[in-house]
This record gives sequence, structure tokens and C-alpha cells, in this order.
Amino acid sequence: MENSMIELQQINGSKEELYNYEFKERFLQLQYPKENTRRVKRTHLKHAADLEYDLNKDLYDFTFEEFEELLYKIGAKTVRSLQSILPTLRRYIQFAIEQGVKKSKDNSLENFGSTEVISKYLNKLNLFSKETITNILSSSENPQDGVIVALIFEGLSIKKKFQELVNLQIKDIDFDEGIITLPNRKITISEDTKKMIHLAIKSTEYVSVKGDERKYALPASKYILKSPRGNDYIPTDIIYQRIVRMSNYFDLKTLNATTISYSGQINYAAALLKSGKNIESVITSILDRFHINENVNSRNKLRIMINEHLGDLLKTDTNEGSIVDLRIIKQDIDAERAEEEEYYEDGDSQNFYGIRYERDPKNRQRAIEIHGLSCKICNFIFEEVYGEYGKDFIEVHHINPLSLTKKVTINPAKDLIPVCSNCHRIIHRKKNEILSVEQVRQMIESR
Repeated sequence: MENSMIELQQINGSKEELYNYEFKERFLQLQYPKENTRRVKRTHLKHAADLEYDLNKDLYDFTFEEFEELLYKIGAKTVRSLQSILPTLRRYIQFAIEQGVKKSKDNSLENFGSTEVISKYLNKLNLFSKETITNILSSSENPQDGVIVALIFEGLSIKKKFQELVNLQIKDIDFDEGIITLPNRKITISEDTKKMIHLAIKSTEYVSVKGDERKYALPASKYILKSPRGNDYIPTDIIYQRIVRMSNYFDLKTLNATTISYSGQINYAAALLKSGKNIESVITSILDRFHINENVNSRNKLRIMINEHLGDLLKTDTNEGSIVDLRIIKQDIDAERAEEEEYYEDGDSQNFYGIRYERDPKNRQRAIEIHGLSCKICNFIFEEVYGEYGKDFIEVHHINPLSLTKKVTINPAKDLIPVCSNCHRIIHRKKNEILSVEQVRQMIESR
């Protein structure tokens, strides 16, 4: 077992990829005999890693609200995709119960079983415009509720149980300059947010909207967010409750800390793109402002989100700021042309049924910028196996067959997807049975 663990660590990278690494690896070893299956299940567990590190707790101790946040963060686009991940997480929690490391015997993920329940957490995002946020602020019965939305939208981090919100004090606000000073950065704020902060500071009572209306006295405090319990710090569960109340009050089912933060990120991105900044500079600015850990995954996630919601603002006629060298893309295309001598045609429709590589270097470049360099089926990364020689290499698959006779406008975000050579060959192995990405992914996961 010890040798197996060492081998797994060498293959799959550092321990930090998984929270509570040793326990999760023990779960994988005991529950899944085949390494191919363990690799897939390990990927499922990695979906929770960022949030686990932020909350400093293992997912088996997540509350219902924290599981909701996790499901939104996974960003699944289909119910089927989310259904492929959830059984692994449920099984892991059950394993923790059986091993006696989970305090309660409750498996909170059992609440997320039906298709109807799961569908609300799909990556539809339903982001909110600045106008919608402004309306929420102006219509909030309690300024202490509205200020939570305003501050998250502006860029205060929701990580570590809203630590930045909890610790924010009146002295941290420069109302003349419109700046909030945090321990690691400064954030400029809008006039609407300044007004909401003023109102929150002056609030002396809180109106409960649950059941019969009640009013609770709010003590004077040096903190922006006041606790009706008289504590110096507002408890985290009250912040969660207040966001849920606003979601119900305004009948906005997808209003939660994550979607408010995402909405703020997209709004900020729109302003920066309109000012002429390139996409990489915009992403860096968002990561800094919202205190998001910078890594390949966080940058790729932002690219996808910006492209989906602000595609018309992106400039696709330039290579400035790209993380992928266009010359390398063109070299790969030349190599593939030399390899690709034959393709299948089917009657008058003349669609490509064999492998046909994306020939437009800019489309290919954008697809890689948006989706990243890992295979979206099996997570293979060429650079990790082949070193420098494999850097920036991945094949790009057309989700729909291309016509030979009609010129097609390609949307790199929706029409193209990076896949490794093995998965690409399997997709196109039979000319009359082109497999979908999801079909091949399910083949791997079911092993």
C-alpha cells in the first residue's frame, strides 16, 4: 500500500491538489480497485478542493449551504454531468461516516438527488446586471442586508466564511475617495455602495421578514455588519441567512454569495474591456480585486465566463496578451496537415466524419485560451508527460461535424473543445458513429 501511495503521488502531482490528501487517497484505494477508475474519482474530489481550503474543512463536514456553494462552483453544464460527480462525493461522505471521522451520521448530499433539485445548480449562472443589483440595494428593507450584496458585488471575498465581510470596520472606509482598505488590497466603490454602507452604519434595528414581522435592536458597533446577538463579530450563519432572505424576498432563486460575486466580476470585466484592456490584463485585475488565487484553472474559468457573457466585447483579431503562442499553433497545424491525407465523406452532405483538425489558428488559439490545455475528457496534459516538448500542445475537436461545402462560423467557446490524441481517435473511430465528448467520458468513468 505504501509503495502504491508513493507511485500515485508521483503520477498525480503534489498533495495539495486534494484537501486531507491521505484520507482521500485511502478512500480511493479501498473503494476503487482499478487505477483508471481512481483517476476519474480523484478528479471528482478535486472539484471540492478550492472550497475545502477556503473553508478549512473537509467536504464531509460541509453544511447544506456550503454544498450549494460547491455545486455552483463545479459549474456543470448538464444534469448528467453533475450526476456523474455526485455519487463519488456521496460515497466519500459515507466512507467518512463509516470510518468514524465525520461527527454526525448525516450525509447532506442525499438532499441533492432528484433531477429537479440538481438542475438549479447547473452552470446557467443567471448573473445579475448592475441595474438589478442597484434595484436590490434601493429596495432592501434592511440596509444590513443590502450592504452584504453591495460589498460582495464590489469585490470583497466570500472565502473563509466571509472573513473580509465579518472583519470590515468603519475605519476601513474612505468615503471621500470611495475606497475600502483591506489587509491585502484596496477596492474602489460606487456611489450606490457608499450610500448603502452609510445606511448600514446608521441602522439601529433589523426587521425580520420570516413569519410575523419582528424588529430587533442593533447595537452600536465599529463593524459595518452588526449582529443582533450583541456580539462584536457577526456570526457567519447570519450572513448566509440574510442572503437567503433576500433571495426569497426578491424571488431570485439563484441569488447567493457565489452568483453575486460572479456578477460583480463580469460587471468589472465589462468596464475594463470597454476601456481597451486586453483579456489577460482584465483577468489579472479581477483576480486581484476579488482576491482569487491565481492559477491556470482560475484564469481559464474566468476566460470561459467572460466569453459566455461578454463575447461581443472580446477582440479576436489580435494576439496581444495571449497565453498561447500563435506561431506554435501554426506549427502544429502544419504538422497535422502532413498527417491528414484522408477523410470520410457521406453523400451530398459532405461532412467530415474522420478527424479534421481546426485549421484557423485564431479559432484554435481562442479555444485553448477559453478551455485550457487539458483534455476535457480524460484530463490528460501533454506538458506533464512530455515536458517542454509537449508544452502548449492539445488537439482541438469540432463538437459538430464540419461541412465541406458550406463556410461555417466557428464559436470557439461552444463549437471547439480541447481533447488528447487518444480521446480524439476514439471519438472518430467509426465513420457512421461519431461519439460525443460525454459518451467517451462516460466510457472512462464506468471502468
